[in-house]
Amino acid sequence: MRLLKKSIIILSLIILISIPIIIGTLNIRKKNEIVNIDNSWKNTISVILGDNLWSEENAYDSGHYLMIPLHYAFKTKNKNKINEFDEFFQRFLLKKSQEEFIKLETLNKLHFLYLTS
Repeated sequence: MRLLKKSIIILSLIILISIPIIIGTLNIRKKNEIVNIDNSWKNTISVILGDNLWSEENAYDSGHYLMIPLHYAFKTKNKNKINEFDEFFQRFLLKKSQEEFIKLETLNKLHFLYLTS
């Protein structure tokens, strides 16, 4: 249930972030829109990136749902958001995390590794 709730929240944030990308502009001119994205980010992506999402239960979904927020962080050159992903990937590279990750089903591993690439 917790994962489903997180997935719904992430999907909502992805839609919010995707609209400017789809339209072809990331120049969000209205200050309140930027605040809305930042508040949504803090309440969803930041919280989720604090979890170890390379488990059997989460690897595939996190690889899927975090792709657009990762793209957004780099496209907007937001150092704070990029650093959140960096810290997440640094935790993933720890030996203990790798030992857990190696045991995953191939599709889950590949999907998560695509995110990391």
